[in-house]
Amino acid sequence: MTLADLEATFKAAKKVYFADKTDKANKKAFKKAKKAFNEAKEAQGAESGKKRAAEESSESPKKKKKKKKHDKDVVDIASLKATLKAAKALWREDKSHEANKKAMRAAKKALAAAQEAENGASAEAAEPAKEVAEKVEDTNLLAGLKSNKKKYDQKKSFDDDETPPNTKVFLGNLSFDIDEATTRKFFEDCGEITDLFWLTDKETEQFRGMGFATFGTLEESAKACEKNGQDLMGRAVRINYAKPRPGGDNRRKSGGGGRGPKPLSEKPAGCTTIFVGNLSYDIDDAKITEFFKDCGAISQIRWLKDRDTQEFKGAGFIEFEDPDSSLDKAVGLNGSDLLGRSIRCDYAAPRKPREY
Repeated sequence: MTLADLEATFKAAKKVYFADKTDKANKKAFKKAKKAFNEAKEAQGAESGKKRAAEESSESPKKKKKKKKHDKDVVDIASLKATLKAAKALWREDKSHEANKKAMRAAKKALAAAQEAENGASAEAAEPAKEVAEKVEDTNLLAGLKSNKKKYDQKKSFDDDETPPNTKVFLGNLSFDIDEATTRKFFEDCGEITDLFWLTDKETEQFRGMGFATFGTLEESAKACEKNGQDLMGRAVRINYAKPRPGGDNRRKSGGGGRGPKPLSEKPAGCTTIFVGNLSYDIDDAKITEFFKDCGAISQIRWLKDRDTQEFKGAGFIEFEDPDSSLDKAVGLNGSDLLGRSIRCDYAAPRKPREY
């Protein structure tokens, strides 16, 4: 097997092992693949070193390339390019961080000066690049970037030991038009989402473009993480395992942040219907009827569906045979648990008559 084949086998074995660390067979296969890959890599490195030494020894002293006097002053362009790339990645991750912005500009300036020096091929042209690079080093920006880049890469990695595989995944860079139906459709080939939680601003309660999705098994959440970077409503969605919350990962109640359910709206005149939202996708007529059995007899149930796909949107409307005695009891169940969800119940405005 080639080194590339051994590396692919090692990565595959690692992924399987991290998905279920209790399986001894997976652990054994992972260690074996890791050992084979490392041995092959060391062997290839040793072979390359021998080949390089042989080539150097066979060269005539006269044919050896003479170093230019100013070579020691020329900055490594490849290193500066890598530094600039790291700086850009950090700055884009948090554009409000002034240090990241400063580091990116310094690295960009150093690279431009180094490239100019290389094109000019003179000691005088090399000095600006050397001066800028030394200035960056003096302010410890490059050292800081290397440290931050490592943290940034770990944040992006799903095999990171700091965040072990679990059934809950973080969703980031989401469209502000995202909804539950679209999210479930996106992950339908991974498995069923048992819980979906959107992150909102504590003060304005506006959606922050992030959330958490919980799956039934580790295998399903692993498949979900493989979708990292795929397009979802025009955005490259960011997906990785969610970090365990201090003190456990108990399910949050509706409203988030420990707040209670949303307050009821004012009862409209002539109201005969209630709205029900945040429903499980396993809901049906029989289950909703059983839930409201103490409120009164239900005369009609209307589930909300997407006009184009006809997919259930997790909400609906319920009409009772005796609205006067049933509606207030029904909305009193606002925030109650139904199939593992804190459902929303509220008064619904009467539908306007159709105009013919």
